[in-house]
This record gives sequence, structure tokens and C-alpha cells, in this order.
Amino acid sequence: MDGESPYSHTLKRAAEIIGGEAQLADSLMVSRRDLSRWIAGLELPSLEVHILALDIIARGSYGRT
Repeated sequence: MDGESPYSHTLKRAAEIIGGEAQLADSLMVSRRDLSRWIAGLELPSLEVHILALDIIARGSYGRT
């Protein structure tokens, strides 16, 4: 598994909204190494992580004017 996936796309978007990969890793309570591997499409995140990232996107979208 390598490259763009719905999971990596979601994590990239959540990182953009929250202020970067370091902030996203802290918010999701995961290591930066794991997050980087998920974003690169080398591994899949857990369903819980994916749902938390979707929640960040949803909150970010509704918070914009």
C-alpha cells in the first residue's frame, strides 16, 4: 500500500485545518512517525483515528465563515 487513499487524504486535510502534522499527532494522541506513515499511505490508521480526523475536519468546516 503506497500513495493517496481516503485515509491519507482525510489526515492531510485534518492537518491543514489544525495547523500541521505535529499538532494533528498531538490532538490524535499518536506518534508523529505513525501519522507520517499513514499520510504517506504506507499503513492504515485505526478506525478510531480516522473518525477523530473526520471530526476535526467537520468542526473546522463549520467553524469557517
